Amino acid sequence: MKVSTQMKSTAKLSKGKPRIVIHSREEIPTQFVSEDVEREWWATHELAEDILPDDEEIDRATEQHRDLIRRLQAGEAGVHRHRPVLKRTRA
Repeated sequence: MKVSTQMKSTAKLSKGKPRIVIHSREEIPTQFVSEDVEREWWATHELAEDILPDDEEIDRATEQHRDLIRRLQAGEAGVHRHRPVLKRTRA
């Protein structure tokens, strides 16, 4: 049985503590001080189903990513690889 995300405000952590359910992308910090702080934050928060992408959005993004990878591999994406120029100095 699927529980409505509007009715569900918390979920249970593995230790029995309630998790905070995020219902808006604005609730997610734009920056974290460190990866450890971000990891701790996500350990106590989860995304509500209503803000997750649907299957159609995932399929569209996947196809866009595949196309970009193909163009990058073929050198057709307008991105040039940086190759450092090594200069030798005479002693």
